[in-house]
Amino acid sequence: MTDIAPQITVSYGDGIGSEIMEATLVILREAGANISIETLEVGERIYNMGARYGILPSAWEILGRNKILLKSPVIIPHNPDYEYKNLNEIIYKKFELSEENIVISNIIPEEYYADFLAGSASIGESFALFESVHDSAPEIAGRNIANPTGVIQAAIMMLEHIGQTEVAERIKKALLSTIEEGIHTADMYKKGRSKQKAGTKEFTEAVTQRLFIK
Repeated sequence: MTDIAPQITVSYGDGIGSEIMEATLVILREAGANISIETLEVGERIYNMGARYGILPSAWEILGRNKILLKSPVIIPHNPDYEYKNLNEIIYKKFELSEENIVISNIIPEEYYADFLAGSASIGESFALFESVHDSAPEIAGRNIANPTGVIQAAIMMLEHIGQTEVAERIKKALLSTIEEGIHTADMYKKGRSKQKAGTKEFTEAVTQRLFIK
């Protein structure tokens, strides 16, 4: 009998958020993650509707029911006439999370360091937030050059949290293998070290191709 798939709330965010989240979800599916996804819009468009924290009141029922949020970065608008707040502030308060609970994942060797590599987890008694640790980079959105590694690492921690450690390890090894073989997105690419400059889609394909290599 197949185990019931845990319900995960997924927010695509702003800027490059949709690209890097979609890349991550492709990898999760190909790796065999047993999850059910419910999407939730947060971020810039919701802020511009007048929501101070970039989230609608109706969203709390979804988040409270699913108890897990995998999130891409969002844009906080700059408006001199209205003070918008960081979305995470209200999530931490609502679900009694603490910034002290945040765990940064960086399985990537230091020599490959780039801005888009780290993911984080903030895990409380009744709720867990998993996200990438970088901004939404709207200046490169839609150009197939964004590095999805930060959200991938957040998703790895999410899988570990829900007990799907075998799938998490499979993705972790495939991601590390891709990077160590020199297949790099533009932010990581360096002549003499990198073998291939890959777009978001090509990088994602490279990771999926390595998921079941022994």
